[in-house]
Amino acid sequence: HCNDLPVLKIAKLYKDENPRVKLVYDSHEIFSEMTGLNYFERMRWSIHEESLASSVDAFITVNPYISDILNKRNPDLPRGIVVRNAFHKIDKLSNFQTRKKAIDNDNLIVKRILALKGNDIEGKRILLFQGGIGYGRGLDKLVKSAEFLKEEWAVVFIGWGSLQSELELLAASAETLDRKVFFLPKVHRDELGLWTRCADIGIIPYENVSMNNWYCSPNKLWEYPSCSVPILVSPNPYLREIVEENNIGWVLPEWFTGEDIAFIVIKLGEDEID
Repeated sequence: HCNDLPVLKIAKLYKDENPRVKLVYDSHEIFSEMTGLNYFERMRWSIHEESLASSVDAFITVNPYISDILNKRNPDLPRGIVVRNAFHKIDKLSNFQTRKKAIDNDNLIVKRILALKGNDIEGKRILLFQGGIGYGRGLDKLVKSAEFLKEEWAVVFIGWGSLQSELELLAASAETLDRKVFFLPKVHRDELGLWTRCADIGIIPYENVSMNNWYCSPNKLWEYPSCSVPILVSPNPYLREIVEENNIGWVLPEWFTGEDIAFIVIKLGEDEID
C-alpha cells in the first residue's frame, strides 16, 4: 500500500522482488501539480508517475476529479476508486444546532483553556483554520479578514507551517495579533475534535494557484462538519460540490479578499451558525 508518488518506485522495486505482491497506489494529491513545484519538477514527477503506472494493481484516490485527471494522464493506471476520508452521511446544516447544544461544555472548556494561556478568546465567536500553514491556502487573506470582522469574532489557527511567522507579522502590523488573530500549536489527532468543536465556522480558503490546490479535498472538508461546524470554502470544484449538495456551509468568490471573507461571516444570521 503506497501512499503518494514519492514512494511509488520503492513499492515497485519490492513488487519486482515479490511477484505475488499486489501494489495499491494511494494518491492523495496530483503530486506533479503541487503548489511550489517549478516547471522542471512538475515534468519530472509527471514522467516518473507515468513510467511506474503499469506496475500498479489498484489505484485509489480522494475525489473523482483527481481520479479522472490521473487516469487521463496515466493510461496504464487501473481505473481510480474514490475513498473519501469521511462519514457515510454528512449532517445537514439544519441539524448542526442540535448537536451544538450537546457540546457546549466542550466549547467552554477549550475557551477557558485559551483564556488561561493569555488568549482573550472566551465569549468570542471563532472562525477556525486547522492544518498546514503554508502558501497558496489564502491564509494571508484570512488574517486580513480580522480587520473587517466585528470584535465578537476571533480568527484562530490550529496547526503548523513555514508561513506562520509571516502571518504573525502581518497580524501584528494590523494590531490584531493576540487580539483578534490567534495561533495555537498543532494538537494530537485524538484531541483535534475537541478543539474543532469550539469553532463557529471552519474555513478552507485555498487559492487557485495550482491544479492540485484547485481539485483538492483536504481532511478539513470532513473534519469540520463531523464536529458540527459549518464551513466556508473556496469555490474549488469538489469543495463547492460537497458544501452545496449537503447544505453544510457557504462558498467564497474565486478571487476573494480578506474583506470578502469578513463580509460573508458578518452577514450570516445567528440562526445560521448557532
